[in-house]
Amino acid sequence: MSTFSKTQTVAMNPLAADHNPLVSAKTPVHEVMNGCVDLRQLSHEERRGLLEGPMVTLTLNGNFIARVHKRVLMAVSLWANNRIQDRATTTVLALPASASRADRKALKTVIGWMSMAYVGAVKLRGIPMGQNTVEACKIFHAATALDMRPHVSHIAAYFHTYINDQNTLLGYEELDAILRSFAPDTPVFKHLAKDLAHRHHKGKVPDMKEFTAYLKKNPDLSRAMIEVDKGYAAARKEKREAAQAAARVKYSEARKEERRLMTEQRRREDFEANLSAARGGRSGGYGMGI
Repeated sequence: MSTFSKTQTVAMNPLAADHNPLVSAKTPVHEVMNGCVDLRQLSHEERRGLLEGPMVTLTLNGNFIARVHKRVLMAVSLWANNRIQDRATTTVLALPASASRADRKALKTVIGWMSMAYVGAVKLRGIPMGQNTVEACKIFHAATALDMRPHVSHIAAYFHTYINDQNTLLGYEELDAILRSFAPDTPVFKHLAKDLAHRHHKGKVPDMKEFTAYLKKNPDLSRAMIEVDKGYAAARKEKREAAQAAARVKYSEARKEERRLMTEQRRREDFEANLSAARGGRSGGYGMGI
């Protein structure tokens, strides 16, 4: 998973800039030479500086995809950062094999974000999410294929909220899109499995037979839900055992109180019997026979 480098901007010798065209001489962001940077930490001028300098043509399976500035590509994609640093003078860069499985329109949306309209805007704008959840999934997947996951964290956050909405039941098209876009080790996938397991346990799945058939076709989701169910079962068992233990304690305390009351009652009866015997059976007090 991509991570941001700690961003620092310091003055740079113009000669060094001439020597290294990957760093702007006017508004240098040296950390692009160490990895991706968090664009939110850059000034407007620094972000615009990333949209200048040498460009590279991106291709996929030999086909033209787009032409972008190397600096901004290095700043947002760890994959591109590594490749460009290995071949700084390259003018053509073939997208990774993982991009072949990404939606072409979504790829262009992600790459198109590296422009003045978004990265170069006065206020940084995030990668567009598309018009619906399926498009949002495709865009997230495309960004992940380019090793740009930190820049689509807002899409992941959206899906957490969307899945949490108990008034919304995801359709199978949406489920398919999520399963294609989010790997089993991602928080969104795990959150989806947990939510579906909960709905399944509570009987909130409309057509159980259809859903069971769907799970058979998606073993990763099925396994994840089974693990969640095991966790729920363990939690229910623990809760049940705790309740039983509490009931035993309560019963024991009740029995103890019952024995205490019985003992007290016997003592009172014994006392009254002894007192009556001491009085010689008289009903009045001492010296008060009537």
